[in-house]
Amino acid sequence: MLKFVPRTASDKAYIKYWAQACKIGRPEPTFDPSTHKVVELNACEKCIYWEQVTDDSTYRACRVAHGCNFAKFPYIHMIHPIMANIKDYTPTGIYRQIKFEGMPLYVQLYKSNAQQGRCNAECWWHAWRMSNKKTWRQCGLSHVCGNDASLWVLMAPNDQELRDEFIKQL
Repeated sequence: MLKFVPRTASDKAYIKYWAQACKIGRPEPTFDPSTHKVVELNACEKCIYWEQVTDDSTYRACRVAHGCNFAKFPYIHMIHPIMANIKDYTPTGIYRQIKFEGMPLYVQLYKSNAQQGRCNAECWWHAWRMSNKKTWRQCGLSHVCGNDASLWVLMAPNDQELRDEFIKQL
């Protein structure tokens, strides 16, 4: 079971990637006792910083620099939207943290290329709007979508194995 924590990593100037610390339930790396080189990356293999780990000393430096708690919380890529049809949308570098069953997750704003609408039924906030009896304008003001059929999309792990595990949890 994946357990996300509210720690992220991204390129601050222009978000090219989005990663979130996550307990993925895999062991820390193993090293050859004589050469100190990596035998198995294990949890680090899923981390965005995996290339920094070449031996046990680089592993120690990496885990201190990124605070992964001995590879318990590697930073995994979260740039795969959970939505099949986003071809008419442009991803922005705007993310928001949401809580889903007490777990911090992130949604990303996708701008509509057509701009022929007001509210998108596939938006993360659409169910909230309906259950709280809000108009599309009120929802748009609360969630800053532009009221132009843009939408907020839940982000999932890029790694196929982790994404499948994540989707089973939903």
